[in-house]
Amino acid sequence: MIDRFTITSSSSDIAKKFKVDIPDQYKPSYNLGPTQTAMIIVNGKSATVSPAIWGLMANLSNNRNLSPKLFNLPADQALDRAANRQAVKSRRCILIVDGFYLWKQITKKKKTPYYFYQEDKSPFAVAGTWEETDEFDELGLKSFRVLTQQAQGLLANYQEDAPIILQQDVLESWTGSEIDDQIMESLLRQPYQMALNVHPVSPLINNLQLNHAELILPATPSDQHGNYTLFS
Repeated sequence: MIDRFTITSSSSDIAKKFKVDIPDQYKPSYNLGPTQTAMIIVNGKSATVSPAIWGLMANLSNNRNLSPKLFNLPADQALDRAANRQAVKSRRCILIVDGFYLWKQITKKKKTPYYFYQEDKSPFAVAGTWEETDEFDELGLKSFRVLTQQAQGLLANYQEDAPIILQQDVLESWTGSEIDDQIMESLLRQPYQMALNVHPVSPLINNLQLNHAELILPATPSDQHGNYTLFS
């Protein structure tokens, strides 16, 4: 499952990259996870940035285990199941991020977190779907799920799944009002292309209450017995 991102870029850098206005409530995050509020660009006649909760809001309050299906939508399920396909067809969005974490299995019970980012640390777009419910209309909040695919290339060495990263030249198609079925399927099945840097980070990232710059710093992944090295 995909359950951690970073978005640490300035409002001006995000606005320049995606040609949108950034709401005043935008706050950088080094540990963005499910149930937290993020900034998404929803599809429509013009690109609009909206604050949104990561996860299907109607189900979050009754699900203590936070099942991945509440915050991830695998591409094959998005295309093969009617309800999911309709969500992709009519309610597409992009999640604005500048990095993400994957966990590599190192022993039967231990996983090491790794941080992935572009060399210039610039923001990029992750595909998703959004929804809204009457309960949250007055607050202007939406919720979203991240679209995932089977990990390929570099990412396949770390985890079985990965977020779908959209290249800059397809953002207009993805965030437009209408999308052709063939284009939609092509974007969801596109091979992983973005060049990314990667390094291991502290397992402190597992604590969703922590949110500081040290979380993305390189850390020793483990010793020969699979024991983590923590930041002091």
